[in-house]
Amino acid sequence: MTGSTPHFPSITSCAYARALERAGVFTARERDRVERGLRSILIAHRKNPRLVVESKAEDVHTYVEQELEKRVGRLALKLHTGRSRNDQVATDLRLFLRSRCEEIEKSLNDLLRAIGGMADQNREAILPGYTHLQRAQPVLFSHYLLAYGEQFLRDRERLRQTSARANVCPLGSGAVSGTVYGIGRDELARDLGFEMSSDNSVDSVSDRDFLLDFL
Repeated sequence: MTGSTPHFPSITSCAYARALERAGVFTARERDRVERGLRSILIAHRKNPRLVVESKAEDVHTYVEQELEKRVGRLALKLHTGRSRNDQVATDLRLFLRSRCEEIEKSLNDLLRAIGGMADQNREAILPGYTHLQRAQPVLFSHYLLAYGEQFLRDRERLRQTSARANVCPLGSGAVSGTVYGIGRDELARDLGFEMSSDNSVDSVSDRDFLLDFL
């Protein structure tokens, strides 16, 4: 779902490395090495966006793990302390969806401005309004256009609601029942730009309702 870009796996891993430093698992030097390694993966991908696709990794998360280990050695394995692929993927999915919601909303706003502008330019134009495939009543062209504006406004509202429901951070939920390491989940959520951390670890790693809302 996060596609063939290492962006979100790297972003969440950088934030988690900082959380592990706060928990005393990483030293400042180790955290810095990991973050620099992750940033170099992103730089390499920007230069060649096909790196993930052309690799033998089963998915983008495995790709990031393998590339990080090439750069920082076994320190890359330490990054998984207290973290599972379950909460990592759940977090990446939410970040991915949230970014797509932002992109779509920008496009919707452009479309709404275009509709409003066209309606304003055609205030006096009249066209026949149809019902049951027959001409029924005259209607202003601007009024007809703004009907589509109303529909897209509802779409934008639903999009915002979807983004809000996805704006909860599962990272730190572990495989299913949390972690014993004091990573500071609320601070981790803020670091990733989430409104809050999730409450229930079992639900956090299994919830995909927000994807259905988006679809």
